[in-house]
Amino acid sequence: GNDDITLAGNRSLADAGDGNDILLASGFASSLSGGKGNDTFTVTGSDMVMSGDSGDDRFNVRGFAMQVDAGDGNDRAELEGSMGVVAGGTG
Repeated sequence: GNDDITLAGNRSLADAGDGNDILLASGFASSLSGGKGNDTFTVTGSDMVMSGDSGDDRFNVRGFAMQVDAGDGNDRAELEGSMGVVAGGTG
């Protein structure tokens, strides 16, 4: 479904599954997956891993050593900080 997930803390894991999800996270060493759908990620912290899968995803990311795998679709990623890595798929 369409989920709203908020994580605050360290070493957390969130898998929203398919749908148009909103994921908010802050902390250290967390992993977030939006699944298929048009997902929005707003993340601050360090050593975070985000996966959007297919769909038109939006990533607003601030921090250190962040990884974004946008997946297929017309995605938009805004990273502020250092050592960020972004990978996109088809679209």
